[in-house]
Amino acid sequence: MVFVEAQSPLPLPFSAVHAALDAALADGGLTEESRRAAEEGASFLMRVGPGGSRGFAKQVLVEVLPFDYVGRKVVVPLRWQPTGPAGRLFPSLEANLTISEVDASGSLVSIVASYEPPLDAVGAGLDRMLLSRAAGATLTALLREIVTKLNTTARLLAPAARGLGVATDAEASPASRVPIVDEQRVGTR
Repeated sequence: MVFVEAQSPLPLPFSAVHAALDAALADGGLTEESRRAAEEGASFLMRVGPGGSRGFAKQVLVEVLPFDYVGRKVVVPLRWQPTGPAGRLFPSLEANLTISEVDASGSLVSIVASYEPPLDAVGAGLDRMLLSRAAGATLTALLREIVTKLNTTARLLAPAARGLGVATDAEASPASRVPIVDEQRVGTR
């Protein structure tokens, strides 16, 4: 079993990021490139890869499992399965996407994932030599795209909330560029 983790700060209040997460999932997924796999249910298709969705990437079917809200933190369990005839050459992955409050104007977005290398012993050897780095880069690129989507969605929701007389936490934070993912770890057990 291989574990991969990446995290990134998001200079928006937790309430704005939480609303953006709900809206993004209702809209079809966690990244700009994802699309709903079925009208019903919380599954969607997206492309993942070390360079993000636009580079060398594999389409995966992502299932979003029921969320857990604990205080000022939300944990979103995810599973992904590679699609298509070559799907067995890529690992399936289980992950937790966590959004937590850092302070009144900032949040932290992180993903902790685990996977079994494909192709049994051959895959395990390749994973030790190369694939674990690709997995870390893939998770980092995915997190960057999720943070971009949450940032964009939160900023789009701010004017609508203001029109309804709701406090607009997203507007309280200065406009920001999407932060660079600040940490990545890969390990095995």
